[in-house]
Amino acid sequence: ALSSFCVYAGLGVVFDFFFQVTFFMACLTLDARRAHAKRLDIALCCKDGDEEFQPYRSPARGFCCLHCKAVKQDVSTPVFREYGKLLMTWPARIGVLMAFLTLIGLSS
Repeated sequence: ALSSFCVYAGLGVVFDFFFQVTFFMACLTLDARRAHAKRLDIALCCKDGDEEFQPYRSPARGFCCLHCKAVKQDVSTPVFREYGKLLMTWPARIGVLMAFLTLIGLSS
């Protein structure tokens, strides 16, 4: 039983390695080409008209399909700021701790 587990685990590691080397790197390459062409994340048909925009250095942009005008502000920063404030309250801390302990308790 142990040797068959080792064979399956070894094949899983080898498959994961080839997956990372081929598929994941190809997706990163396509994303880099998209960013350097100043195309938006989801609406690939739309281009960002800002000449000062530098891919991977400027803040994240929004997307649209109707008018193809990018949102000129970082959308995720205020959301994560408020989410961080929420998580730092004591009720949220206790809730996260209880959820973690519940998952640990159910896993055994």
